[in-house]
Amino acid sequence: MPKPTVLLLRGLEAAFRALPTRAALGFGRGIGFLLGRVIRHRRALVLHTLARCLPERAAEAPQIADAMYRHFGLLIAECLHFSGSRAHAFVERVDIVGREHVEAVRARGGGALVLMGHIGNWELMGLVAAAIWRPVHVVVKSLGGSGLDAYWRASRERMGLHLLPRDDAMRDCIKALRRREVVALILDQNMRRHRGIFVDFFGQPACTTPGLAYLSGVARTPVLPVYMIRAPNGRHTLHIESPVEPPPDRSEDTIRVYTQRYTAILERIIRAHPDQWTWIHKRWRTRPPADQEGAASTERK
Repeated sequence: MPKPTVLLLRGLEAAFRALPTRAALGFGRGIGFLLGRVIRHRRALVLHTLARCLPERAAEAPQIADAMYRHFGLLIAECLHFSGSRAHAFVERVDIVGREHVEAVRARGGGALVLMGHIGNWELMGLVAAAIWRPVHVVVKSLGGSGLDAYWRASRERMGLHLLPRDDAMRDCIKALRRREVVALILDQNMRRHRGIFVDFFGQPACTTPGLAYLSGVARTPVLPVYMIRAPNGRHTLHIESPVEPPPDRSEDTIRVYTQRYTAILERIIRAHPDQWTWIHKRWRTRPPADQEGAASTERK
């Protein structure tokens, strides 16, 4: 018997699917307004983080925050509306830039690694990715034993994605790459200290998974930065950037250098589209030891 949460989400999905697209997106903007201006979910945190990370745009922080909440509401509405039989309609709303980089990596005869962040509609990006590559494996953090986790996993799998649990995923990732398949990792989530390494992200040390750099080094597989941005007209553009070649070795210093390189790519994209990144996330929650943080501050000076 499905859990009550699953039944509720399925009902919402059916209701949004039945709406005309314009109406569904209108509801999405309303959800964003409710979260950002009425409930004010983590709004103080968002404004503080924007002012710290983008000091040159501090005066715009409230407008960027409003646009971010609106984007988040639209993301929710799109995920509910373009589900099931409507999935193809979303793919038709997406333009692809950089497909030649996919072909260049494929021509090498191996698999590919994808660098992802919570940028644009990262959830439905899987629909488009599955149209380019199949199968696509995504390393994800479990949402626990909740009905939400079961619903989310089932909906992603309907897109053609194969989800790999973040804990102990290394072996499965390597096997997939050896089968010439695609593995995507998300690098803009906070990690616990024992699972991550600290690199600079918007001028602050951020605990980040070294898994992408390590996998690239082990499998000798290039990394393709991939992200999708919503345009004002409601269409989306999937950007595939040129590949980052594998690290020359797997030493601790080299893995840190490449993890910093990937993180700098994400920061560049977020700076260009600050309204389409999830500033709600407590990205810098894990702090480094005091001596390491002091050393990082000295290096930035």
